[in-house]
Amino acid sequence: MCEAPVDPARGARLQYRYGRVGSKSELAFPSDEDSAPGFRAGTASLSGGGGAWLEFERGRFRYVVFSFWIRGKGEVAGVAVEADGKRQLTRRCRGAARSELGPDYFSAAGFPPADRDFLP
Repeated sequence: MCEAPVDPARGARLQYRYGRVGSKSELAFPSDEDSAPGFRAGTASLSGGGGAWLEFERGRFRYVVFSFWIRGKGEVAGVAVEADGKRQLTRRCRGAARSELGPDYFSAAGFPPADRDFLP
């Protein structure tokens, strides 16, 4: 899950959390101690579709939260995890995803561009 909680002392911020609902998150990025979040953003145009993603790295792992529209498949959204540049896992959203990922959001939030491409 990605959340954008508002902290009165720090303003709005984005945090990626992974875990079961109602339990402590297995992964939270950035943690409360991190000063520089390190999210990067990307977009892709495809024949008959396209998409957008936010990514961050933690050690040798790259985490990518994505939302794409693919002709013949419809919406494809979820999170992918890579280790050392190789896909290890892709978890797709169950049901319809609510996503605001895209160039307008990325520009308004000031995310730097991703330095690598991504396809779901």
